[in-house]
Amino acid sequence: MDATVFAVDLERASSLAGISYDELVDGIRGDRHSTLQAVVLESEADGDWTGASALAAYVLTSGKTTFYGVPYALQQLQRRTILEHALSQLLLAGITRVVLAVSANQPEVRAHVEQSPVAACLHLEYLELPPSVLESVPETILAGRHLLSGPFLIHAPDRVFDKDVIERFLAFYQTTHSVCMLSETRMDMAQRMHSTTVRVQVASPRANGSTNVRIGRDLASYNGVDAGLYIVSPKIFVVLENLLHGAGALSLPEALAFGFRSLKVMPTTEHCNWFGVDSDDELLHAVEFNLAATLSPFTFPALLSPQKPRKSVLLSVGSSPSSHASETARGAFQGFVVDVPTTRVTATSPLLPRLSLKVHECALATHVTSSPHNELSVSIPLPEVASPTTSSPSKSAFLIQQSTASNFVLAVPDGPMRRRSQLPSDVVDVALEATTGDGAIAVRLTVQKQVPRIGYLILLTALLSVSAQGAALQTLSGISPFLKMFWRAFGSSIVFSILAVISVVHDGWPTLPSPRQALFEAIVCILSYLTYNATFFWALDHTSVGHAYIFSNCHSVLIVFGKCFLGQPVAALESSGAILGALGGALTTMDSDAASSPTSLSRVIEPTLRGDVVALAGAIGGVFYLVNAKVLREKLGVWVFVAYLFTTAWVLILPLLCALGVEFDVSTDPRIGLFGWVHHFGTEVLIVVVCSGLGTMGFISAMRYFPPLVISVTMLLEPIVATLFSLLSGTADVPHALTIVGGLTVILGTLLVVYSTRKSTEHIDVTAAMLSTVPETKQPRNATKRPSYYGTMSQVKS
Repeated sequence: MDATVFAVDLERASSLAGISYDELVDGIRGDRHSTLQAVVLESEADGDWTGASALAAYVLTSGKTTFYGVPYALQQLQRRTILEHALSQLLLAGITRVVLAVSANQPEVRAHVEQSPVAACLHLEYLELPPSVLESVPETILAGRHLLSGPFLIHAPDRVFDKDVIERFLAFYQTTHSVCMLSETRMDMAQRMHSTTVRVQVASPRANGSTNVRIGRDLASYNGVDAGLYIVSPKIFVVLENLLHGAGALSLPEALAFGFRSLKVMPTTEHCNWFGVDSDDELLHAVEFNLAATLSPFTFPALLSPQKPRKSVLLSVGSSPSSHASETARGAFQGFVVDVPTTRVTATSPLLPRLSLKVHECALATHVTSSPHNELSVSIPLPEVASPTTSSPSKSAFLIQQSTASNFVLAVPDGPMRRRSQLPSDVVDVALEATTGDGAIAVRLTVQKQVPRIGYLILLTALLSVSAQGAALQTLSGISPFLKMFWRAFGSSIVFSILAVISVVHDGWPTLPSPRQALFEAIVCILSYLTYNATFFWALDHTSVGHAYIFSNCHSVLIVFGKCFLGQPVAALESSGAILGALGGALTTMDSDAASSPTSLSRVIEPTLRGDVVALAGAIGGVFYLVNAKVLREKLGVWVFVAYLFTTAWVLILPLLCALGVEFDVSTDPRIGLFGWVHHFGTEVLIVVVCSGLGTMGFISAMRYFPPLVISVTMLLEPIVATLFSLLSGTADVPHALTIVGGLTVILGTLLVVYSTRKSTEHIDVTAAMLSTVPETKQPRNATKRPSYYGTMSQVKS
């Protein structure tokens, strides 16, 4: 039974979905999973292949054993095993790259070859397959399709061909430039072969030089039999795939005759030296006549360049890893399997998404077998991944579809244990869905989120903390608002830089998949943050505290309007909240013309239209700051991002002070000194610890659960709290009626937007996370591109 397998890069999928790798895996697992066992093995490496022949050899073995349980491949003749004799003759004929298909149930075969001197002279690649696959030569060849590019030689199992026969066969191929096979025409030798051996009838050449070749097991008239040596082109994979799904079980020679009209047959001659041991009779004949002594003698030449180790994966058969796997595994890991709903594109259904891939570009042809105990065994080739972040097999999932099934299953190896976030996740469930049709496939994730209670607690704490900032700063009378801004940024930079260093030492430096993009986002973020805060500080000295907060934080309305302008979906409650927010802002603006009381204290700042306009202009910077801050928080982490934010802020404020002509000097002067905050240490501690620590960092932490719009509209609640703090500190009068009504209207709009985002469902196209079977990696000239090794997987159905 065949299956189509697609490899999915989980790291890439989590990045596209905007959630962490752990949240993705935990969400997919859910309550519907079955058990998966797997181990990582060391394999031979890709090296620079500089063999004498441009052909690779695909050497097959069988799972057959002698009466004493010894595999035929390990039967010794002349102190060498059958497999060693076969490999050494290939080496003498100039073939140095060999793909060796061995049974996963006979680890001693591979272990023996690895210890043999001939292995050090060959570039060997091992393909471990279930015995059921090795029983069929066509299926075994299909299993190795990703290891073989270009024409290659197929060496049938349990046979030894002398190097002279191989060289003559290679010359025959060079002459005909066609798919070819070797036919044994000595009938005495043919009669000793197994009764099921395929027969060959080659007619005399016609006048035009062509020959008629008939191949079959039941030919009554024949002049040769299949010897087990072939040279084929990559088209063989297409032919075999079509035959296995159509014409039924055919032997390899029959498939060649069916799929290639230009098939050429090379007959043996009297001096062709080869023998087979695929039956006890043939083995006894080889021993009795000492056929191994008639082979071309071989001595091992100088070793080829050492091979680099590379990893392969074995997703082991059975409910637990095999004993052999546990002995040779370099790293064991577990996983799970879940069902994946599948939708097929029809004439009445929507078209596939724009990012859909052609199946042949990403499918890993494989083999599936059912076994007792309700298990499913799948042979899976590991994709070749260029990215160092996704090279581990435990970070790639396998999307598997059986040929007889309509739905997919997803096999997800659990990745290595990671340092999980101290905050709970808001991801409730993650579902994968595949869409197929017209030879293409698209995959999307459905992510369901629900904000946990701690998310609202963090948001409320940040709101209260930041709201105290205005009252605290207005107690610093007679000091330039930009110098206040510098004091806050400098003090916060010292504290958060220390915490960031501790975070990096403990968790490591954050990995940036695209450093240039992250740098651009960081520059935009800090410039927007500086603009947003500079206008806010200026507005505090030119309008009331309530108006400064309302107009500086109206970026929530701008975000909603921006989503509408860009054609992004906006929920009904979001649009309603935006309308109420705009209405509330208009009402408070009408209060700007209200005359101030002549009995007002001099420290009380009345609303002004000029201050309101500047605060509104700062909201534009707030939009860019919030959008980029959420992205950078995920990439850099909270501590590193906040430290970067405040450090770059005070560095950029210095030239701003010079440009605006603000009086300052490098001293501890309490009014104009850059370090004058030492005379206001209590206020500085309050601003750094409460306003920056709990406020700014609280909002940044809340971005884990809320989109920028929610953070933005929550800031609109600050005027009420800020005005209350200012009243308590004596820096504000009781607000006028219009300000109160407008503020309450804004609060209502804010609550609507927050309520609309308490639960969300996102649909993300993650087709881009599917790994191509033909990776675009740069290779040295004359290097041969070869994908990785196969393994087997077990699904234990619960």
